[in-house]
Amino acid sequence: STRKESSAASDVYKRQIIHPAIDTHALETEWRCMYALACTDFTRFLNGWMPRHWKLNGYTENLAEQAFDQLGISI
Repeated sequence: STRKESSAASDVYKRQIIHPAIDTHALETEWRCMYALACTDFTRFLNGWMPRHWKLNGYTENLAEQAFDQLGISI
């Protein structure tokens, strides 16, 4: 399910940035590599600001685990 949600978010993002001067494939590849890290940073912010925020859920926890794996950090 997380891949499906991530793919849907990517589709919306791609529709917003299509331009002849932009290599959308390269941009998407780079964006996908950073997605878990960016979401984890947002999650960190939410945890500090509003620990019971509705966006703090299993999906964001899974992304945080992916980000930590990317960075070689074990939790």
